[in-house]
Amino acid sequence: MTRWNIDPATRAQFEEDGATVVRGVLNEAWLERLAGAIDRDIESPGPYYHGYTPDDGRGRFDGNLRLWEHDDDFRALCLDSDLPALAQAKPAAAA
Repeated sequence: MTRWNIDPATRAQFEEDGATVVRGVLNEAWLERLAGAIDRDIESPGPYYHGYTPDDGRGRFDGNLRLWEHDDDFRALCLDSDLPALAQAKPAAAA
C-alpha cells in the first residue's frame, strides 16, 4: 500500500468544503474491478438497495449500502486498495 501525504492546499480544501479530489488513488485494474462490481450490483442488488427512476423515465439512481458485506470486490476495495491509507493520510509538511 502507498503511504499518502496530502499537500496543505488539498487538506485545506477538504477542511473548508468537506470534500476534495485526490487523483490517481485507484489504478486501472482497481477501476475495472470496481466497474464490474457496480454492474453486478445494479443487475442483482444486495439487501440494502434503494433506487429511484423518475416518472418520465429519464435518469435513474441506484444506491446500495454495506456492499463489502456480500461482495468480494467491494470488500477488497475497502480493505486492500489504497483507500484505507488515504483515509488515514496526514497532511504533508508545509514547505
